[in-house]
Amino acid sequence: MITLKLSELKKHIGMSLNEIKLVPYNPIWAEIYEQNKLRLQKILSKFDDTFDIHHIGGTSIPNIRVTKPIIDILVRTTKEWAEFDKSGLIPPPIESPIMDEIKIAGLYEENKTISWFQGDCLFVVDPGEDSFIYNSIHVEKNVHNDSFLLFKRYILEHPETADEYCSLKEACAAQANVEFIDQEGRRLQAYTYFKRKFVDMILSKAAHLYGV
Repeated sequence: MITLKLSELKKHIGMSLNEIKLVPYNPIWAEIYEQNKLRLQKILSKFDDTFDIHHIGGTSIPNIRVTKPIIDILVRTTKEWAEFDKSGLIPPPIESPIMDEIKIAGLYEENKTISWFQGDCLFVVDPGEDSFIYNSIHVEKNVHNDSFLLFKRYILEHPETADEYCSLKEACAAQANVEFIDQEGRRLQAYTYFKRKFVDMILSKAAHLYGV
């Protein structure tokens, strides 16, 4: 298994903050995920014995035509949110026992910062001049039919849908500055707005197909 330093990671994954960057599939993504998975397992095993870890998102789909070069990782657990709050896995605080373990494991380095997004998604960001995101960690309640995994299963089994998804991303990336208002009144980039609508449609199909 490979071990990549931050400078080497930039050659294969990551993008600037607020950037919409789409690149062809890179087989090294799977190895980078496995590298991070092992590190996370060592960290989480000290706080939780009910978790499982999965590679999700575009980089988890072999030979996908284009996707954002971010390694999305899903951590599922049977623990309640309050228990994670006590361990420090869910913010606040940033300074916590689990954060100390993340630093020791090498998921956090001297020239990186860790910021929380919407309470359940951890972005590891290089705060330098070319600030970039290369990794996100989603923490969810461990349920039998998780939407992340349901979507991934459908995409893997329906390559024509995967191609349609890529075409949608490419079209929306070309309109990066266009904004839409969602049903909750939030202003979203065209990329995010139409991607969410597509994902919801696929999840509905998947739930019907797989009987969930």
